[in-house]
Amino acid sequence: MHRKWCTQDVGAPFLVEFGWHQNIRLQQTIPMPINMTNARILHLIDLLTRLYHGDNWVAESFEGKLSGLNETDVFTQPVPGVHSVAEIVWHCIYWRNVTIQRLLGNNQYREQTLEKFNFLPLDELKEKGWLTLTQQLIESQAEIISILQNKTDSFLTTIYEPHHNFDFLVEGTIQHDYYHLGQIGLVLKILKVQTS
Repeated sequence: MHRKWCTQDVGAPFLVEFGWHQNIRLQQTIPMPINMTNARILHLIDLLTRLYHGDNWVAESFEGKLSGLNETDVFTQPVPGVHSVAEIVWHCIYWRNVTIQRLLGNNQYREQTLEKFNFLPLDELKEKGWLTLTQQLIESQAEIISILQNKTDSFLTTIYEPHHNFDFLVEGTIQHDYYHLGQIGLVLKILKVQTS
């Protein structure tokens, strides 16, 4: 983490932290300089990156939870009617896609797709395969970051529906994913106890 002293318009210095963010699509690390017009964007990108790769306060990440899982584990419902890991991951992918579409200006996507795609049946997910699902999660991560990384903080003030702007949307997506990351942990723990 790098630190830089900045001066606000009023002349009072304050400390801004900024770091290196991974561009998943290119699989390389690129520096993202901070300035006072993209500080919030970079903060959200950092939160997304830590959610996926780790080094966050909860010490959990998609990468950490999902690596090394086999097809049997991910498609098994711990009890009938309780979602499997694959179903939860798909649900996160779907809502990330809603976020992507809203950031791109398509505010109708959710209403057009919610009933069909919010949770896919296990048979459809098995047809997709676990590798495809994990790749789609990675791609959704890369797409959100790609959309945000060249924007200024003013982009986040864009209203996409009454009383909700893009800042609310992206932060809500992060909160949503942490909630479901916890669910994945519970499902995996139940499965482990059942097979012990």
